[in-house]
Amino acid sequence: MASGSRVRIARRPAGSTDPWQIMRTTGDALTVAMETQRSEEIRSDRTRGDQKTTMINPNGTVSFEFTAVNFDSIMSSVLSNAWVTDSLINGVAETRWDYLKSYMDVDEHILISDASETQLQLSATSGQKVTGQVTVMGRGHDDEYDPSGDTFEEPEATIIMDMSNNFHTVLIDGSAPTGICVKGFDITINGNFQSDQCGGDLYQHHEPGTFDFSGNVNFRFSTASMGLWRKGLLSDPIAFGFSLSAEDYSYALALPRVFLSGDLPSGALDTILDQQLDITPARDATGVMMQIDRTVPTPP
Repeated sequence: MASGSRVRIARRPAGSTDPWQIMRTTGDALTVAMETQRSEEIRSDRTRGDQKTTMINPNGTVSFEFTAVNFDSIMSSVLSNAWVTDSLINGVAETRWDYLKSYMDVDEHILISDASETQLQLSATSGQKVTGQVTVMGRGHDDEYDPSGDTFEEPEATIIMDMSNNFHTVLIDGSAPTGICVKGFDITINGNFQSDQCGGDLYQHHEPGTFDFSGNVNFRFSTASMGLWRKGLLSDPIAFGFSLSAEDYSYALALPRVFLSGDLPSGALDTILDQQLDITPARDATGVMMQIDRTVPTPP
């Protein structure tokens, strides 16, 4: 018997012997999926023939509560770029990772190898935690991996972030807006990876496509939020950003050119109206679709 609370997820650069970095997770859907083909031979005795595996697909998602430091390399990987002087923008430098899913109480360890981190979702609602989910697409696996000679590093014990205490500094077109109340956000960075499979190979190949940033921001309905909605009618983009900070760490996320769309709120009995606007980020004049600036404490 195995316990779900004793599943450990760790990652490290693909093909390396670096220490495994244990992840702080709230759940996962990492798996080694398979596609099968069954014989369709017609037999007079009414029996069926064999089945064969024709594709092995190591893939899945890892869910987490957002904390400082622990997910910096995932943001870098999904955005296909490196942090430069604590600043990160979208790029084209793909990195790959090995993931290890361990069922600790039965000593079973499944390696998903040469994996791309293809999508990252960050979301939060007022009064709730900031949560995330990363999507993983592997190109190989080992379902009998032996980690006995490996080393494992614990994650940083930074505090989880939430919308009440850690969400700050909303900026629209570079300045703090008046009359705006943000009640939640949902932002997805999607690398639009495409997959195909060669003859003689059970695994798929995955190739990055065009970045697609999507999601929504939920505002308390107001004259100011209606002003944003009207910008959507006019195809007039805005610059939108906010910061998340805890302890001595902060992350300022900026979307320099965002198109808005959405419906008008509907009346309801004894209800405070919200206005949810969908966001469609586009490239600015320098090719930036998203920028994240971080502040980290100076080492003692």
